[in-house]
Amino acid sequence: MAEIYHKANTDKLAADRRKDFFYKEAALNPTSLRDKADSFEADIIKRFTDEKDLKELSGFRSLPSGDIFYISRPLKLTQPACLQCHSTPDVAPKTMIERYGAENGFGWQLNSIIATQIISLPASKVIEKAHKSSFLIILIVSAVFISVVLLVNIFLECQIIRPLKRLTRVAEEVSTGHMDVEFKQTTNDEIGNLAKAFKRMKFSLEMAMKRLKRNIGTTET
Repeated sequence: MAEIYHKANTDKLAADRRKDFFYKEAALNPTSLRDKADSFEADIIKRFTDEKDLKELSGFRSLPSGDIFYISRPLKLTQPACLQCHSTPDVAPKTMIERYGAENGFGWQLNSIIATQIISLPASKVIEKAHKSSFLIILIVSAVFISVVLLVNIFLECQIIRPLKRLTRVAEEVSTGHMDVEFKQTTNDEIGNLAKAFKRMKFSLEMAMKRLKRNIGTTET
């Protein structure tokens, strides 16, 4: 069982390295000493053991080879069959004892945290990914902002600027004596109320001009 596990683990480790990822199942009492947890990894296992509801830890870590970003999850022993190899050396398979010895990988307890699965990669990869994501977010926000500005401009043009220009043009016509033009009220908002007010003003101006003409005619006779 242990041989199959370590062969699969070795194959996965080699594959992950080719992808700039590093995978390790760090244990306090591993069968193979290459899986022995260092002090940093031991602290992670302790946290998973102490905090039962903790399912994942992640962060940055400094190593002599450079900074890395890691994600770790607890590895809990839930299969009683595993104790056939990892309870005591006297019941373990002889091939396992011959390969790994009888000093490590024993005394495991059912339902205990025996290791932590850690996936790590260079911090530069994470930072590069973050920069790309930030650039994409900036592009999206910029596109949304430009779209909003365009929509606001279109709304202002259609709902405010054009009606005001039309009212201004009609008012200029009326001011020069062209009383045949009309102030059209097309909406019920402030612009529509303004057109309505201009319409009343035009009507009052027409009435005043008619009275003025009648007064002038009466005076002449």
